[in-house]
Amino acid sequence: MNTETIIEEIFTEINERTLFDKYNNGSEAGILQVIDLRHMLKQFSWGLLYLYIYSFRNKPIVKEDITLAANIEMLCLSSKILDDLLDEDKPAIAESIGNNNVIFLFADLLIESLSRLHTHSSNERGYVHLQSAMLGEWMDVNKTVIDGITEQQYLNQILPKTVAILKLVAAFADPEEQVFWEKFLTYAGTAMQLSNDLHAVFNDTKSDLPKLKPTLPLLKMLEISDENTKAEMKMTLVSYAAGGISIAALREAIIASGSLEYCILTRELCKDKCSQMLYERFPENVNLNAGLLMYLGLVTV
Repeated sequence: MNTETIIEEIFTEINERTLFDKYNNGSEAGILQVIDLRHMLKQFSWGLLYLYIYSFRNKPIVKEDITLAANIEMLCLSSKILDDLLDEDKPAIAESIGNNNVIFLFADLLIESLSRLHTHSSNERGYVHLQSAMLGEWMDVNKTVIDGITEQQYLNQILPKTVAILKLVAAFADPEEQVFWEKFLTYAGTAMQLSNDLHAVFNDTKSDLPKLKPTLPLLKMLEISDENTKAEMKMTLVSYAAGGISIAALREAIIASGSLEYCILTRELCKDKCSQMLYERFPENVNLNAGLLMYLGLVTV
């Protein structure tokens, strides 16, 4: 599979959709250029992931598959745009068209993609995953680590913001292997989200620490049997929220708690499980297995 060519085909398919026209405002920098979609697809493409999983069916990729991949990409782009708006991580789009139009763009992408995916046999399963992802996103926006969320609640309610989207893609790509892919992608999504959580601890452009989001590195700080130590950790978080300590001091407390090591170990165990599952289920697809694991960042360190 020539990934560079396929990504360009997905981009071209999306770029030809007329729904973006009203957001260009006659500017030389169209909205897809503001979004930097071509670069975004080269970093990670949900449409390409769809085609990776589809390839396990041993069917050739044709024009209709590229179109469906583009629809998947637009659906996930709508989620990305909403997530960036809520997190205030990437203000370029809002600065270009305003917050109100960002919301309209999110809705346009969502409606356009769902209307095109509606006739697919997996559309009902897709809606279930989409609702699960929305709940995870709601939890991520409305809850903080101070709210007393447990690791199990994180896994069951917040993690689906990533895992459910992966499962949605697989539901369209290979519905006959749905049971396998849902289990595989639970481990894969956990590893991927933990990588994001760990990266956000030391990334000043991310809002996870400033907003005390319920990410696992923060939640594990408070899962301590010693009540005095637990109270101290919670006081550190409360103090940071009130402006009493710096973000550097908070990072030092996170490191000292050992939560990062726990998250790294959990992530690596999930990666190992993914590799084991994939090679056991598809032993003949050595190159495709390796490609998918690499693409999802599941190669163990």
